Parts: sequence; C-alpha cells; structure tokens
Amino acid sequence: MQSDKKIDYRSFILREYEKRKKKNPRYSMRAFARDIGMNSSRMSEMLSGKGGISESRAVNIAEKLNLPAGIKDYFVDLVIVEHSRSEQVRENAEKRLRNRGDHYFEINHDAFKMISEWYHVALLECFHLSGFQPNPQSISDKLGITIEQSEEAFQRLTSLGLLNLTPEGVWEISHDSHKTLQDVPNEAIREFHRQVIGKAVGSIKENNVDSRDFSAVMLATSKEGLSYAKTRIRDFRRELTQELESMADKNSVYCMSIQFFEVSGE
Repeated sequence: MQSDKKIDYRSFILREYEKRKKKNPRYSMRAFARDIGMNSSRMSEMLSGKGGISESRAVNIAEKLNLPAGIKDYFVDLVIVEHSRSEQVRENAEKRLRNRGDHYFEINHDAFKMISEWYHVALLECFHLSGFQPNPQSISDKLGITIEQSEEAFQRLTSLGLLNLTPEGVWEISHDSHKTLQDVPNEAIREFHRQVIGKAVGSIKENNVDSRDFSAVMLATSKEGLSYAKTRIRDFRRELTQELESMADKNSVYCMSIQFFEVSGE
C-alpha cells in the first residue's frame, strides 16, 4: 500500500549538517551554508519553508553534498516539484518521482540502526495480515522470535514513530511503506541484508519448494551495465510489490530478496 507521506528535499540538507556537526560540535549553520555555496539567511529561509531554491541551485547543492547520481536526481526533482514555475516541468518531475516510488516513508540511517534486525520490518508487515493480533505473543508465534524480542521491537518502532498506540490501546502503523536511501554505504543496512540472506539459506534447508522460489543465472556483460540493471531490478521489484500488496485477504509475510553481483575478478 502507498502512503501520503512525502519526502522533503530539506531533509537531505539537514542530515548532512547534522552529520558534520557530530564530527565537529563547533561546526555552525553559517559555516555549513558557506560550504554548500549559500547565503546563511537564504538557507535559513529555505529550511524553514519561507523560501525556496532553483533547479540550478539544487544541482549545485547536491554536488556539494556529494550525493550519488541517482539520489542527486531524486533531490533535484523534489526541488523542482515544489518550486518550479513551469507546470509542465513540475509534472515531468512528479512523474519521475512516481516512477522511483516516492510514496515510501524514508527511514534515515541513524534510525535504521535501531531496527536493523530483520524482524522489525516483518513486524510492520504483519499489520496488513487478516486477523492479526498486534501483541508481543502473537508476533513471537508468527515470526519465530522470543517474546522479549517482540516487546523490544514494539518499543523501538514506537520510539521512531513507525508504530503508534491509540488512546483506545490499539497498536497501528503510522506509514504503510518504508525505505532507506539507495546506494549509500551503511553498516546497519549491510547487516540487515546479511540477515535476510541468512533467512533465505534457512528457507532452503527447512521449507519445501512449494513455499519458496529460488533461481540463479550467471551471465557475461559489461560493468557499465550495472547501473541499468539496478534500475530495471528496482522497477520490477516495485511493480511486483504493488501488485502483490493489492491482493485481498493477506495471510502471510514473505521476503523478496534479489541479488545481482560480480563473481569474476579484474
């Protein structure tokens, strides 16, 4: 399912400032504005929502922040959608954002460290199951984890605002879909993928072929084709996910893990 939560381009800028501030507590917002080529008062207005930036300024900031190519384009499109004076330009940027799946709620890397164990994401998906009882015992039984792990997962997800306890005492998710930034190295994300691969190995050993699907292909291609492969894999993953999520009477949580990596040396 999709969420109405939109990702704000300002979060990219603030995240970088906070990262630099952690390395140097004396690092100021004025110094940060200088380093990304902005007037401090203009940046203050932009961050508070009282002002905006142009597409060319967005490109310059993205380069100053050293954003990877795909994320740079994403950042610039977010700026265009909010500030471009051309309706056609805004519509084109919105289309590109939709194709990238901008409906996902972004989990920043510091937050993801808290929930990098695989069962946190699986717990959130359980809320879409028919007849699901949102309590630690039910999660323990459903995911095969301890009650203590279930209780801690509820606490962490609540502290991050991904789970809410209503005044009636009912647990509910705050966003339907979540993601971390793509193509950004991070140890917590690497650990998550190691755990997912470990679960896949366990599935090969424990589950019969009727309840899983594994396949592998080796192919010779160009290193330059990796970027194209990533785009196609992400498009396929997003489209299939949307189709499966649209089905009624959900009764189980599955994991789709796709790997595409080099096995030959230089």
